[in-house]
Amino acid sequence: MSFTTNTPQKKSVMTTINTVNSTKILYAIEDHPGHVAVKPVGASMQVWIDQGEASLWTQALKKIVIKWDPSDWRN
Repeated sequence: MSFTTNTPQKKSVMTTINTVNSTKILYAIEDHPGHVAVKPVGASMQVWIDQGEASLWTQALKKIVIKWDPSDWRN
């Protein structure tokens, strides 16, 4: 799972590295400029993928992201 720190696109979601890390079951790190990787704690990415939508990691992430609304960004 990953997020960009660049300009959001339509249907983007937002969260923060601190919020992800505060779940204690997900870990976020900026691994490249403009890119944040999100990984499960205590399992591999493949386990997360295999468990799918019902996984505790997916459910935790869904609770901490908010939909990006372009109208909220005004110059």
